[in-house]
Amino acid sequence: MQKRSSKKKVRSYKKRRSKAVRKIEYKKYRSKLRARAAKGHCKRSTNCKEPLAGKTQYCLQHWLDLLKNNNHGKLKENKDLNLMDIWYEQKGKCYFTGLPLVPGETSSLEHLIPLSRGGTNDKENIKFVHI
Repeated sequence: MQKRSSKKKVRSYKKRRSKAVRKIEYKKYRSKLRARAAKGHCKRSTNCKEPLAGKTQYCLQHWLDLLKNNNHGKLKENKDLNLMDIWYEQKGKCYFTGLPLVPGETSSLEHLIPLSRGGTNDKENIKFVHI
């Protein structure tokens, strides 16, 4: 019986220690990413060399990836949809007004025909607009 209890203690100590180590490593990683954003580099990846897009902490490509995956749940199901193509087709301007768009500040992704009215998540139905 004593052997089992000592093994449990060792295992629980290892788990606690590894969680603490992981927590410290995660804090270091996050602080490194914050420092990159403060210098004007993308926060998404330490390998990304692109400048920040607008007032976001990400480059344009990573900002569009986040927009597709997080804010518009059904968009991530459409693997063929490339928001970067739509952005460059519109030349970074509003589809309706032609005003220049600032990623994360004055831009929004909208459907021309709403999904509730039979619209789709195709490239032709999704446009960036000024908010």
